[in-house]
Amino acid sequence: MARFGTLLRVSYTVGVAVDLISYRGARIRHLSLIVAFGLVLVACTGGGVPGRAETIAVEACVESVDPFESLCGRTLDGPTGLVLVVGDSLVDIDVDTRQRIEGLPDGSGFVPPAEQPIWAQRVGPDAVIGVGDSSGRWEVFAVRPGSLRAIPVGFGSPTPGLGGVWLREKISVDDCRLSKVGLDGATLYESSPTDCSVSFAETSLGLVGQREVDGALSGVIVDPEDLSTTLFDVGMIRGVLGNRILHQAARGSDFALLDTLTGDEITIDLPVRFGQPGYGQLSPDGRYLAIPFKSPLQVFDIWVLDILTLQWSRVPSMPVVAEVKATTISWVADGRLVILLTLEPAGHQLTTWTPGDPELQVRQLDYALDASVVVWCTTNECE
Repeated sequence: MARFGTLLRVSYTVGVAVDLISYRGARIRHLSLIVAFGLVLVACTGGGVPGRAETIAVEACVESVDPFESLCGRTLDGPTGLVLVVGDSLVDIDVDTRQRIEGLPDGSGFVPPAEQPIWAQRVGPDAVIGVGDSSGRWEVFAVRPGSLRAIPVGFGSPTPGLGGVWLREKISVDDCRLSKVGLDGATLYESSPTDCSVSFAETSLGLVGQREVDGALSGVIVDPEDLSTTLFDVGMIRGVLGNRILHQAARGSDFALLDTLTGDEITIDLPVRFGQPGYGQLSPDGRYLAIPFKSPLQVFDIWVLDILTLQWSRVPSMPVVAEVKATTISWVADGRLVILLTLEPAGHQLTTWTPGDPELQVRQLDYALDASVVVWCTTNECE
C-alpha cells in the first residue's frame, strides 16, 4: 500500500495472467547447450570497421510452449536509421562502421581498455558514458548525437536525470553523496548526503529508487530538491506514467497502479508468472510501457502495457533464450521499440517492433553487445 495522505483503494483486475510453467523444463534442456558452448560477452572497444553484417533468413514465428532459441519474424534488410553507442564506440547500423569515441580514457591510469567496465545510457537526446577505473571509481562523459567526442562532466556512479545526470559517490560504507551536473559539466545540484542503500532514476514525479530494509526491497520516490524528503513510499516501482506509479508489493504479486493525484489504486494482473519484471520503458508518446522479464535461467520476455486500455500484449517472438545481462530495449522517437539481444547459438541480433505489428524485424549483428547500449535514431520521423 502506498503511503501518502489518505489513500482510497479500488480493487479490480485488468488483463489476463498467463502461466508458462513449461519454461522451467524447457530451460533445463537449453542449459546444457549453453554450458557446452559457453556464453562469453566481449566488450566492444577500439576502433575499426567490422565486416558487413550478414542478413539471416528470418523464419516466421510458429506457436511453441518452449522459449524460442532465435528471434523470428521478417528480415530487417532496409535502412534502419539507427546508430548505437556500444562500449566506447559509435556504430552506424546502416553503413556498417564502428568508430571509437574520442576523449574517453585509453587505459592510462585505468584498467586495460578491453577490461574497462563501461556504462552507457541515454539522457534526453544525448548519451552519458561512465568508465570505471581500477579503484572502482567512475568518470562520466557526455556524447552529443552526431559527435565522436566525449565531454567530461564529473565523477561518480551515474544515473540519468532530467536535463542532466546524477552522480553518486561512495565515501565509505555508510557515507554516500549525490550531486547533479548538466551535460556540459555545470553543477545543477550541490553534493548532498544520501542513503547508500538507495539507487535512483529521475522522473517527472521525482527521484525513483529502491531501498533495502532487513533484506526486503521496496520502492521510494524522493524530492529532487530535498533528498531528505520522501514523496512516495510504495512497492517495487516498475514504471512512472505521468502522475501514476506502477508498482509491485512483492516478487510474484500482481501490479498496482497508483494515481498520485487522487490516491486511487487499481490492481493489474501480471501478464506472466515467470521471471522478474524490470523497470519499464515508456514510449515517446506515453502510450505504451515495455517491461522486460528476466529469469536466472536465461529466459528473456517483454510485455507491453497499453496505458489507455490497461491491456497487455506480448512482443512477438517472446520469450527467448538469451544472455539476460546483454539485453537492451529502447524506444526511438518514431515509435519503434528497438531490442538488442545476445542469443545462443544465433549470436547477436537487433530487432525493431512497432505496437500492433504481428512480427519483429530482425537483423544479425557480427559484433558483441555490451550490457548497456544507447540507441539513436536519425530518420526524418525521429528528428
